[in-house]
Amino acid sequence: MIDKMLGFGFRSVEGYFTWLKGISVQLAMVDRAMIDLAQQGPMPPFHLRVRVHGSPDLAGFLAVGERCASDLATALERVDRPLAAFADILDFGCGCGRTLRWMHQLAPQARLYGSDIDAEAVDWTAKNMPFAMLAANGERDPLSYPANAFDLIYAVSVFTHMTEELQDFWLKELHRVLRPGGVALVTLHGYEHWQHFSPQDQKQLQEKGMMVVPTAMWYGLFPDWYHNSYHAQDYVMNKFGSIFNVIDYQPVALDNNHDIVVLGKPA
Repeated sequence: MIDKMLGFGFRSVEGYFTWLKGISVQLAMVDRAMIDLAQQGPMPPFHLRVRVHGSPDLAGFLAVGERCASDLATALERVDRPLAAFADILDFGCGCGRTLRWMHQLAPQARLYGSDIDAEAVDWTAKNMPFAMLAANGERDPLSYPANAFDLIYAVSVFTHMTEELQDFWLKELHRVLRPGGVALVTLHGYEHWQHFSPQDQKQLQEKGMMVVPTAMWYGLFPDWYHNSYHAQDYVMNKFGSIFNVIDYQPVALDNNHDIVVLGKPA
């Protein structure tokens, strides 16, 4: 009797995994068809899109990337620094190129670079986006670029996930590789994101200026320190302003979601 029950159990488990395999094959076929219909060139696989987009949704991945690139360009126009004026652009935290693929279209005159802690994503992007020069970076190591290498740097959804210690390190490192007279665009979780926190958490955030809220969403995908970070504008003006010139602070300016901080390095 036990042998029969075990046999039935094993067959059921085997059947379940066979079903999963079939579903995976079908999903891959649908994804391939969607990629062909999009006609936007090579697309990163499911798991790389999830790391950047939080979902494998291809249409959303493309749409958000396009909006991010467009909103970065708009942020620059607001401070009279049109995207067409920049020659060397770094996408810091490029992932698998969600924004970079569109920046290539908006700034055809520029040499594009990308850097990310996700070596697998960098490798995929390097192989599939030959218009950009890619390099993996460490968690807290200097970038491989010389000082004053770029006249524009942007970091989309990067400082939204850092501890304050890492934030301070990378602000100084981006300042090092930014050219005098250059601009850096950094996106943050601003008031729009934390206005619904409890009164106690809001008070704590406003007193400290920054709060890191642990989340299990990225568990196993990113390092243990990778959570969600939230910023108060006054803190940004003081802390970021101690390293850069804060040219502008634009609330909810990126994809109607993140705040954009426009930073400058004096010429």
